[in-house]
Amino acid sequence: MTPGQRRRYRLTPEAANDIRTLLRTTATRFGALQRRNAAALIEWAAMLAGQTPDTSASRDRMELGPGVRSLHLDSVAGRRGATAHLLYYVAAPDGAGVIILRVLPHRMDKRAHLHDEGV
Repeated sequence: MTPGQRRRYRLTPEAANDIRTLLRTTATRFGALQRRNAAALIEWAAMLAGQTPDTSASRDRMELGPGVRSLHLDSVAGRRGATAHLLYYVAAPDGAGVIILRVLPHRMDKRAHLHDEGV
Protein backbone atom coordinates (compact mmCIF):
# COMPACT_ATOMS: atom_id res chain seq x y z
CA MET A 1 0.00 0.00 0.00
CA THR A 2 1.41 3.37 -0.94
CA PRO A 3 1.46 6.31 1.52
CA GLY A 4 -1.92 8.01 1.64
CA GLN A 5 -3.72 5.05 0.07
CA ARG A 6 -6.69 3.98 2.14
CA ARG A 7 -7.34 0.30 2.74
CA ARG A 8 -10.69 -0.61 1.20
CA TYR A 9 -11.23 -3.95 2.82
CA ARG A 10 -11.99 -5.36 6.23
CA LEU A 11 -11.41 -8.88 7.49
CA THR A 12 -13.85 -10.90 9.53
CA PRO A 13 -12.22 -12.59 12.55
CA GLU A 14 -12.53 -15.88 10.65
CA ALA A 15 -10.72 -14.47 7.60
CA ALA A 16 -7.94 -13.09 9.81
CA ASN A 17 -7.60 -16.54 11.40
CA ASP A 18 -7.57 -18.19 7.95
CA ILE A 19 -4.72 -15.90 6.90
CA ARG A 20 -2.72 -16.53 10.08
CA THR A 21 -3.09 -20.29 9.61
CA LEU A 22 -2.18 -20.11 5.92
CA LEU A 23 0.93 -18.01 6.59
CA ARG A 24 2.03 -20.21 9.51
CA THR A 25 1.65 -23.35 7.37
CA THR A 26 3.45 -21.72 4.44
CA ALA A 27 6.39 -20.72 6.65
CA THR A 28 6.65 -24.23 8.09
CA ARG A 29 6.47 -26.00 4.72
CA PHE A 30 8.24 -23.55 2.40
CA GLY A 31 10.20 -21.07 4.53
CA ALA A 32 10.19 -17.41 5.45
CA LEU A 33 10.61 -16.04 1.92
CA GLN A 34 7.59 -17.91 0.62
CA ARG A 35 5.60 -16.77 3.67
CA ARG A 36 6.41 -13.14 2.82
CA ASN A 37 5.42 -13.75 -0.81
CA ALA A 38 2.13 -15.31 0.28
CA ALA A 39 1.40 -12.41 2.65
CA ALA A 40 2.07 -9.89 -0.13
CA LEU A 41 -0.16 -11.83 -2.54
CA ILE A 42 -3.03 -11.91 -0.04
CA GLU A 43 -2.66 -8.17 0.59
CA TRP A 44 -2.59 -7.47 -3.14
CA ALA A 45 -5.71 -9.60 -3.74
CA ALA A 46 -7.57 -7.95 -0.85
CA MET A 47 -6.68 -4.50 -2.17
CA LEU A 48 -7.80 -5.46 -5.69
CA ALA A 49 -11.14 -6.73 -4.36
CA GLY A 50 -11.54 -3.58 -2.27
CA GLN A 51 -10.80 -1.22 -5.16
CA THR A 52 -12.78 -3.14 -7.80
CA PRO A 53 -15.16 -5.62 -6.14
CA ASP A 54 -16.53 -6.88 -9.45
CA THR A 55 -13.12 -7.28 -11.07
CA SER A 56 -13.14 -9.63 -14.06
CA ALA A 57 -10.75 -11.88 -12.11
CA SER A 58 -13.50 -12.58 -9.56
CA ARG A 59 -16.60 -14.75 -9.78
CA ASP A 60 -20.13 -14.13 -8.60
CA ARG A 61 -20.87 -16.87 -6.05
CA MET A 62 -24.57 -16.32 -5.46
CA GLU A 63 -24.94 -20.04 -4.68
CA LEU A 64 -23.01 -19.24 -1.48
CA GLY A 65 -25.11 -16.24 -0.50
CA PRO A 66 -26.31 -12.86 -1.72
CA GLY A 67 -23.49 -10.70 -3.03
CA VAL A 68 -20.73 -13.23 -2.33
CA ARG A 69 -17.81 -13.15 -4.76
CA SER A 70 -14.61 -15.18 -4.91
CA LEU A 71 -11.18 -14.23 -6.14
CA HIS A 72 -8.62 -16.98 -6.74
CA LEU A 73 -5.17 -15.89 -5.61
CA ASP A 74 -3.68 -17.56 -8.72
CA SER A 75 -5.53 -14.95 -10.80
CA VAL A 76 -3.90 -12.16 -8.85
CA ALA A 77 -0.47 -13.78 -9.01
CA GLY A 78 -0.83 -14.14 -12.77
CA ARG A 79 0.19 -17.78 -12.80
CA ARG A 80 -1.31 -21.16 -12.02
CA GLY A 81 0.04 -22.97 -9.00
CA ALA A 82 0.96 -19.85 -7.03
CA THR A 83 -1.51 -20.89 -4.34
CA ALA A 84 -4.65 -22.94 -3.98
CA HIS A 85 -6.64 -20.37 -1.99
CA LEU A 86 -9.53 -18.04 -2.72
CA LEU A 87 -10.80 -14.89 -1.04
CA TYR A 88 -14.55 -14.88 -0.42
CA TYR A 89 -16.00 -11.43 0.07
CA VAL A 90 -19.04 -9.17 -0.12
CA ALA A 91 -19.35 -5.45 -0.78
CA ALA A 92 -19.30 -3.46 2.46
CA PRO A 93 -22.77 -2.11 3.26
CA ASP A 94 -21.39 1.42 3.64
CA GLY A 95 -19.93 1.26 0.11
CA ALA A 96 -16.38 1.51 1.46
CA GLY A 97 -14.76 -1.47 -0.21
CA VAL A 98 -15.37 -5.09 0.75
CA ILE A 99 -15.60 -7.38 3.74
CA ILE A 100 -13.45 -10.47 3.32
CA LEU A 101 -15.41 -13.33 4.81
CA ARG A 102 -12.91 -16.17 4.48
CA VAL A 103 -9.66 -17.21 2.78
CA LEU A 104 -10.10 -20.89 1.97
CA PRO A 105 -8.37 -23.61 -0.04
CA HIS A 106 -10.19 -24.14 -3.34
CA ARG A 107 -11.07 -27.76 -2.42
CA MET A 108 -12.59 -26.92 0.96
CA ASP A 109 -16.37 -27.09 1.47
CA LYS A 110 -17.17 -23.41 1.03
CA ARG A 111 -20.85 -23.69 1.93
CA ALA A 112 -20.12 -25.08 5.38
CA HIS A 113 -17.51 -22.42 6.16
CA LEU A 114 -19.39 -19.47 4.70
CA HIS A 115 -22.59 -20.58 6.42
CA ASP A 116 -20.75 -19.93 9.69
CA GLU A 117 -20.47 -16.29 8.57
CA GLY A 118 -24.23 -15.87 8.33
CA VAL A 119 -24.09 -15.43 4.57
